[in-house]
Amino acid sequence: MNIYLKKLLIIIFLIIIALAIKICKGLRPNIFKYTPKLHADLITKCWDAKAENRPTAKELFQELKKLQEYQVNEDDSDIKSQVNEYDDKIKLNRT
Repeated sequence: MNIYLKKLLIIIFLIIIALAIKICKGLRPNIFKYTPKLHADLITKCWDAKAENRPTAKELFQELKKLQEYQVNEDDSDIKSQVNEYDDKIKLNRT
């Protein structure tokens, strides 16, 4: 293997390790400022450092299904208002 390729692979490995350490210390991407609170809360739960605090795949599916049903049926006024507020802010941001 070429000496430069070995050096490059070592550098890439070190970058990945550094990023992994930052993630373990709490580094997370920013949540888009117009994201409805109910979605932001769900994202934050999924990012919890403790695995036992994160929702399971089944719980996540159920929560997303519930949110979709609320948006379709528009029964819950809080969810409806958050989604409408999000839509309004996105429209304003585009203009």
